[in-house]
Amino acid sequence: MSKRELGTIVSATYNKESHGILTIWLSIDFGSSVQGFGGLGLGDTKTSPLSLSYHNALCRCLGIKKIEDAVGIKVAALRCWDRFNETIEGIENAGSGES
Repeated sequence: MSKRELGTIVSATYNKESHGILTIWLSIDFGSSVQGFGGLGLGDTKTSPLSLSYHNALCRCLGIKKIEDAVGIKVAALRCWDRFNETIEGIENAGSGES
């Protein structure tokens, strides 16, 4: 395992948590395991400033128009440490290098 691990996005969803806060989750398949990235509290609607900013930044990184189109995109998961299942701190588009 390294601090930069290649994987493929297998799901990309908006979720409304039980307490009403909107989140975006990406599930990334690394071949031998799948790990989630995201889960940040984005406010209570898709149109809140934080939600729009985060959504647009992820879409720009992945080269897509809406988050649901992320499935199948190859990414590099960026971590601070190289231990198994360490928190993913960020992602980078494996094709373009955009982060």
